[in-house]
Amino acid sequence: MLKRGRMVHGEIISDQIRISNVSECIICGSSTSGGYSLCKVCFNKLKSNGSLIQCPDCEDWHFKNGACFCQTEFIQCPDCGRWHSRGDGCVCKVSSGKANSAYQIKKSVLTESEVLFKKKLEQAIDLNKYELTYQTSLRQLVEKVKKWSWANELNRDIDFCVINKTDYNVAVCIEYDDSSHERPDRKERDEKVENILKEVGMKLIRIKRDDKMSVDYLKGRLSDYL
Repeated sequence: MLKRGRMVHGEIISDQIRISNVSECIICGSSTSGGYSLCKVCFNKLKSNGSLIQCPDCEDWHFKNGACFCQTEFIQCPDCGRWHSRGDGCVCKVSSGKANSAYQIKKSVLTESEVLFKKKLEQAIDLNKYELTYQTSLRQLVEKVKKWSWANELNRDIDFCVINKTDYNVAVCIEYDDSSHERPDRKERDEKVENILKEVGMKLIRIKRDDKMSVDYLKGRLSDYL
């Protein structure tokens, strides 16, 4: 049976990821125990008709037309079993005194994949000439000059920026596209950022997530801008 929190993108539950404990089958509504998302009958039915497949890496089960949790930006808390973003701490880590708080400290500013990418970028650029910044607010790069333009359009972050140490101007902006950029809301956000940077004449390159990409590949992508 599917373990708690491991129901991922599929026709049956749309594009949403179920990351909390459940007490009933999401197909037939019958009661389940142990936090399982499917009852035994529905699980066996979906398994037999090929709707569910077993991940070769973690051996968990997920819908055929979706990705396994082990291939996404989510990890399972070893203490409570809930799933959460790699960059955030699990809700079970929030102290009892802050249990009702709407905020908590993020585990890291960057995801593991972004940290790896940042290290490769630092090898791909000349750090004597350039500085590398990350999660830079668009407000730091662009300012509103017309009253009719919306200031909140600048409430977005650029993944990485290569800054020239001589004049501290931006040589190039870099967007590191992981799976989250496939979401409709992220696509809309990416399009707005691209349009704003294009309007002011600032260079932007998009690099699709690949943890195995080489430093030489990055040097090639950056060669026209540095």
